[in-house]
Amino acid sequence: MQGVKIMPTAIADKPQGLRVPFANGVSASKLQQYVTVEEYLRREEIATEKSEYRNGEILPMPGASFPHTLLTNNVGAELYIALKKKRDCTVHSSDLKIHTPTIGTFRYPDIAVVRGEPVRYQGRTDTIQNPVVIIEVLSASTETTDRGDKLEEYQTLESLTEYVLVTQDRARVEVYSRDSGGNWQYHSYVGLEASARLPTLDVTLTLADIYDKVTFPASDKE
Repeated sequence: MQGVKIMPTAIADKPQGLRVPFANGVSASKLQQYVTVEEYLRREEIATEKSEYRNGEILPMPGASFPHTLLTNNVGAELYIALKKKRDCTVHSSDLKIHTPTIGTFRYPDIAVVRGEPVRYQGRTDTIQNPVVIIEVLSASTETTDRGDKLEEYQTLESLTEYVLVTQDRARVEVYSRDSGGNWQYHSYVGLEASARLPTLDVTLTLADIYDKVTFPASDKE
């Protein structure tokens, strides 16, 4: 997937109480359930479980499995070690929300890396708009969204230069990188002997470290 630019329809945050049709088509029943950004954020502050937000809809997040949390922790630990001496880079867990201004979504990526000062959404400490790298660990319940809606949304972030997908049941890491011309390039790294390069951070992650202690289904081992 080389030279691909995704141009989503811009959808601004709607003022509270306003229900309008969306460019991508929303049924009348969904319009009646439309939730404003303000209401979503208010609910999220008191919720016991996290939810994401897109097109006026609150999207409950599925619980994470043991392999998912292990992979997320492995990647986060490797990034933390690699970036420890780079004082302008910070690594964040899935408790930090990412807001995409041009589409108006709120997501909780598994890992986000920020360079420099965070650009906060309306001054909030739990929501930022300027990650340089986002990493999602794929699962059966999230892969379609991670490869579809989230890829589209994240690529509209001006700050983002790398979007990384980590497969759970085999040793494979996929990296979408924005080049100097603004085009997105795709690279796939397969096998425990492979290493995934993140040019933005000047970091190379070995798949053996990423998949440390991860058990694969017998038929899917690399």
